[in-house]
Amino acid sequence: MQTLRNYFLRFWTPTESKRLTVLSVVVGAAAGLAAFIFIKLNDVVQLWVVWLSHWRGSLLDKVLIITAPGLGGLAAGWLVDRYASGQRGIGTAEIIYALRRRNGYVPSRVTTAKTLASALTIGTGGSTGPEGPAVQIGAGLGSFIGRWRRLPPEYLKTLVAAGAAGGIAAVFNAPIAGVMYALEVLLQQMASQAFAVVVLSTVTASIVSYSLLGHRIFLEAPIFYTAHPAEWAAYLVLGVLIAFAARLFTELFLWTERGFRRLSRWPLSVRAMCGGLLVGIIGLYRPEVLGAGHDLVVKILQNGSEISLTVGLLLILLVAKMAATSFSLASGGSGGLFVPVLSMGAMIGLLVGKGVHWVLPQAAPPWAYALLGMGAMFAGFTYAPITSIMLLFEITNDYPIILPLMTVVGVTTLVSRALDADSLDSHELGQKGLRLHDDAELSVLENVTAAEVMSSPVEMIPETATLQEIARWMARTRHTGVPVSDGSGHVVGLITYSELHHAYDETNESPESAVAKGIMRTAFPTITPGSSVTEALRRMQAENVDRILVVAPQDPRSVQGIITKSDILKVYRNALK
Repeated sequence: MQTLRNYFLRFWTPTESKRLTVLSVVVGAAAGLAAFIFIKLNDVVQLWVVWLSHWRGSLLDKVLIITAPGLGGLAAGWLVDRYASGQRGIGTAEIIYALRRRNGYVPSRVTTAKTLASALTIGTGGSTGPEGPAVQIGAGLGSFIGRWRRLPPEYLKTLVAAGAAGGIAAVFNAPIAGVMYALEVLLQQMASQAFAVVVLSTVTASIVSYSLLGHRIFLEAPIFYTAHPAEWAAYLVLGVLIAFAARLFTELFLWTERGFRRLSRWPLSVRAMCGGLLVGIIGLYRPEVLGAGHDLVVKILQNGSEISLTVGLLLILLVAKMAATSFSLASGGSGGLFVPVLSMGAMIGLLVGKGVHWVLPQAAPPWAYALLGMGAMFAGFTYAPITSIMLLFEITNDYPIILPLMTVVGVTTLVSRALDADSLDSHELGQKGLRLHDDAELSVLENVTAAEVMSSPVEMIPETATLQEIARWMARTRHTGVPVSDGSGHVVGLITYSELHHAYDETNESPESAVAKGIMRTAFPTITPGSSVTEALRRMQAENVDRILVVAPQDPRSVQGIITKSDILKVYRNALK
């Protein structure tokens, strides 16, 4: 009896873990409700499309097709620039950055602004998907509720990932894919506690979404089947082709982003408007590329689509969709990439299916390859094969597709990683000074910024200092390197023991004749305060030095601190405790 009483008391005693469990249900319910509101908000914004149908083919229709995405981009860019600190583009990279660098802190103002900006971008014809804002909303709610209950950082990050997973589950009606997305993409870990919290959140979000929207399959598709054993070889070819296509889209997106970044003197709203106008021009000739791409995928998966959609038309639509998606997001618009990427994969799959059917008439219909292409393209874009498999399985509710899908996704993932070790999200994070690593030991240092480790203020020697003065300074401070400053206090060089010894060897007759300016190395590694310790270590190794200067982002000659390898070692030891 006493044992039962102890179990009962232990069960009801409040703990951080139990609080996290309860909060995961709350976050899931909030994410499901928020996803429903966003879907309805998006429907309201899209009323212009219905209105346009009354003037189909008129001059007004053509003008609005071009200008609507531009006006949507203008409004979305203004919202992001004014209320979201200029956090443009895709939401997944932003959430990963918040988890790694801000301990799960997602400002509520940013969440609201990005949600409205996404509705404007998508609703006015921008080629973006609804899952980006769903992830942003869910993550923002998880962060808000966790901070409200004052959760410790590790629990807060788990709750943010759980909210994002709930958003995915609610939008796609895919709870398992939502769980895998949070664990495989956001947290990049499979810890049992994180798994349980994310599962509870996605289940709750799915229940709320089902109650509000009813039972629905995100994508109605015919039942998949393999008609001939030789098709397994075609699956391998499809996987390779999709990998190259995913790489092409990533490079196009990054190239477009760099192009708009060169226009940094223009306000973000103006750049987003220009991107929207380019999308409108494309949409004037190929209206199928406007919007996320769900309707295009439905058309591809219809029986007979291989007849109505010719090879030439599919190639044009594929290039147009890649360009429109890049213009929509890289210019400053807001939204997600999941659905546009799925539509690209469907087009490539249909093209390959046509080729297979021409060589092997008894093969499965071309639309079957479109289904496989969708999952493979998603994997080639995210480098998340498990999420890709589960997402396509859930949105089609088609079990026979699993084995062929696993084959194509596996090949695509391997080839994609061989072409480039970094996914699009990794490239986006790299621009912010955050590098994702498969190595767990390096990942420990990714969460620590240079500002947290650096020593400040930094004592520098003038460029007129003699060898004796430099040697005395090193002996006094026990440092093996010293930065050199000019008359205005700006850093101009770095002297290490190597330069000092070499100078003494060269001037052994009259060492007093040598000064710092003549022996210093003018090429030396620097880093900004917001960069990671991993990046600092990488740059030190590249320059073969044991210290790195931390400089102001706006003025690389203004030294704010210094980091040595000993400092990094201390951080690493503390992180592993």
